[in-house]
Amino acid sequence: VYSASVEADQAVDALSKLARHDPSHRAAVKDIEKANDLTFYDSGMLSALIEFLNGIRYESLKKQKLIKNLCVAAYPDVQPWQVRKACLGPSKVETKKKESSLLEREALYYDYLCVL
Repeated sequence: VYSASVEADQAVDALSKLARHDPSHRAAVKDIEKANDLTFYDSGMLSALIEFLNGIRYESLKKQKLIKNLCVAAYPDVQPWQVRKACLGPSKVETKKKESSLLEREALYYDYLCVL
């Protein structure tokens, strides 16, 4: 959480990579994958939420809305600069999935700010 509050992007990335080996992280990833529209944020799912946030541009609109809502609920654990970077910055995820348009991602980030 401290790393996020000082915009320590490298520290957040390093901690996210370490979290991938944690069983509770893997369980949280499965929970988010299976989640429906009404999912409540728990601080134990922070690393999984960051992982999904980094790939938000490749998700369906329904999954983007879920991730956005979890990010709102996760504030201040997830900071607006992290959501902005995931939506509007360069991609951190290597995938063959189709990326949503910049206009859609701008609208998603604006909606996040309005709800926040």
